[in-house]
Amino acid sequence: MTTDFVYVRRHYGKGNGGNYPQKDLDREVAQIRAWLNSGLDVYVYFNNDMGGHAIHNAKYVQGALARH
Repeated sequence: MTTDFVYVRRHYGKGNGGNYPQKDLDREVAQIRAWLNSGLDVYVYFNNDMGGHAIHNAKYVQGALARH
């Protein structure tokens, strides 16, 4: 680790029209939560615009993080 933040870039292009499966997003939420709990800032960028799902996927992750 060389910084006090994590930058995650998600660029998904295969299957589901570019939409991440919920199980993948839930796994991502768990990892983000672990980083946050260890004191790191986390920036996540979704660029899975093959089917226009980036905003939906980002809002799902944001909402899941807010619920717990």
